[in-house]
Formats: sequence, structure tokens, C-alpha cells
Amino acid sequence: MAHYKVILTLAFVFSASGLLLNSTPELREYEDCPIPYHNVGGRCLYFNNMGFGTWQYMREACYSIYGEIVKIDSPNFFFDIVQFLQNQSFAEEIYWIGATDVATEGVWLWSDNSTVQMGTPFWGTKDSYGTTQEPDGNDRYNCAAIDKSRFYYFADYRCDDEAFSVICEYAGQGKI
Repeated sequence: MAHYKVILTLAFVFSASGLLLNSTPELREYEDCPIPYHNVGGRCLYFNNMGFGTWQYMREACYSIYGEIVKIDSPNFFFDIVQFLQNQSFAEEIYWIGATDVATEGVWLWSDNSTVQMGTPFWGTKDSYGTTQEPDGNDRYNCAAIDKSRFYYFADYRCDDEAFSVICEYAGQGKI
């Protein structure tokens, strides 16, 4: 117990003096997330488990708390999100994410207009045989979500489906 207090004291001294061990500006920015966000994979995320709505409605809900619909752009970050969802045992099944092909069918973009990586390890399969790769919903299914029943892989859905929650990523006050 005394050893633990010494480490905390040293951490406070280094922090107060501006010297942080093994820290970079990018990491320091996300160490503490504002309420209601949680640090998941080094980024501040909010899993809205109290609201449901269309993709656009839930995007606006993210804006209202200085966020954007999450951009899942690396396999490690994707793993961190899935692990967090499984550890929290949230009852919600499906969460909107920031990918859409509403502008051009078949061209999936994140909310910031960067390209969504297609295929494995992000997108799941549609059928039980694993032969039909998502997204496969043609021009009626233009927004992406992660679905617990599909092992949290990306899948395309109708953007006007009102039964989904959302994962927001903190963008910072005044950054939207």
C-alpha cells in the first residue's frame, strides 16, 4: 500500500511540473474524456443507450454533445469497441456508425468524407453460410451500423430505420 502512495505522489509531482513520463500530446488529449464520454482505445466515445432514431437523427444527437458518429478506421480500435460493448453487457443490439454510401451507391465514406475500408476485418457476411459479404443492401441500404447479432461486424441498413442507438466520438467544443 505504501508503494502505491509513492507512485501516486511521484506521478503528481511529475504532472504538476509539466513532466509526463511516456506521454505524447495526442495521448494527453484523450486521457480524460468529458462526461458522458468514455476512453475506449485512446478515443472518447459515448454509447447512447437511451435514445434511438434514424442515422441522421442520431448524428444530430452526437452534435448536441460536441461529437460525431464514430469513425472506426483501424482494426485495433474496432477490437477495443467490441470488447468494451461485450464487457458492459449493454442490452442494445445495434449502433449506428459514421459510414454511409448515400452520396454514391457503393462508395462508402465516413462522415469526414474519408474512405471506409471494405471487407475483412470490418464488414461481416449476410448469410449463415458466410458467402455474401456486406454491404449488399443495394440502393435501399445506405448507412452502416454494428450489430450484436452479427458479432458486431459492419452491416448496411436503411438510413431511416428508427430502432438503432449510436456511438458518438468526442470532437471537442467548437470543432464541429
